[in-house]
Amino acid sequence: MRNFIVRRLMLAFLTLTVVITLIFALTRFIPGDPAYSFVGRRADESTLNDVRAAYGLDKPVSAQFFCYVGQLMKGNLGFSYTTGQPVGKLIMERFPNTLKLAFAAMVFATAAGLLMGLLSASNPGGALDRFCVLVSISGISVPVFWFGLILIMFFSNTLGWFPSSGMGGFVYIILPALTLGTRSAAYIARITRTSLMEVMNENFVITARAKGLSEKKILFKHVLKNALIPVVTLIGVDLGSYLNGSVLTETIFGWNGVGNLALTGIMNRDYPLIMGTVLFGSFIFICANIIVDVSYSFFNPKITYE
Repeated sequence: MRNFIVRRLMLAFLTLTVVITLIFALTRFIPGDPAYSFVGRRADESTLNDVRAAYGLDKPVSAQFFCYVGQLMKGNLGFSYTTGQPVGKLIMERFPNTLKLAFAAMVFATAAGLLMGLLSASNPGGALDRFCVLVSISGISVPVFWFGLILIMFFSNTLGWFPSSGMGGFVYIILPALTLGTRSAAYIARITRTSLMEVMNENFVITARAKGLSEKKILFKHVLKNALIPVVTLIGVDLGSYLNGSVLTETIFGWNGVGNLALTGIMNRDYPLIMGTVLFGSFIFICANIIVDVSYSFFNPKITYE
């Protein structure tokens, strides 16, 4: 186990190195001059040159890159061009909001997905199975932004049950969580159904039936735990994506999270903010994957990491 974790940490370091290099290069292809973020469009060339010199934007790209890496080695993500505040501080201020939304969406997705998968697998080919399959396919096919707008139109504008945007109490998180978690719920339902159907045909399940165990006991004691490994993988990947900050969902519902912060950085050509949010998201995603890999042994003790 220790060797496996060390190998994964080394791979994580290499992955983050590639991410840093790519995102730094890509930000330089964003059209426009970030110096305008400081002084506005009507600034004269002398003022723009002073701003570029103050923030190192007049240096060669290679020099800017090594300077940025040097700051990262000190734990410094830089300062936002638009607000002048440390990028790390801005991310940490927004991350609790994204964490709250991600947790709510994941609870809904896991509960709904597992329930539909169980109902579907327990009655293969039946009416309930066909209904659950139809719902899961619809959830996968519907675009997130469109589904979010439909929820706002029906539950906010027509029925008036929930607020259409903003942040506040529990009612404010329901529609964003449903929007963010619906596609994951559909995938979890499909994966759960497929995995359960495969495990149900294994020899140990046939033996359990021969011993006279009830289908309910076989399902929950023997089948479900062995079928959860692909489901756990999917949950871990989706949770990592949620914690990165879902840009579309947070923008549609005015949710003040990391995804909205990243969009602000892109719109303002704020290089440090863009790179900081992407790097932070990559780190969260990698950590989620490592945790998922380590958790496999809990669901299947036969899995070893040597």
